[in-house]
Amino acid sequence: MMEKIKPSAIICYGEPFSEMKGNIKAIDPFNKEELIEKMGLTEFTKKYLAGELYPEI
Repeated sequence: MMEKIKPSAIICYGEPFSEMKGNIKAIDPFNKEELIEKMGLTEFTKKYLAGELYPEI
C-alpha cells in the first residue's frame, strides 16, 4: 500500500509498530493537550462530548 499511494506522512493513533517506516506522526490517544493542539479546541470538545475520542474501558 505504501508503494502504491506514496503518502507524505502517516498518522498513527497510538504507538507505531516497529515495522512501520517513513514519516510517522504518532498521536497519543490519551494526551488531551496534544489532541487539542492538533485538532483545535472546538473539534476536540465536539468529539469528546460525543464520546468519539476514547475507547470504553
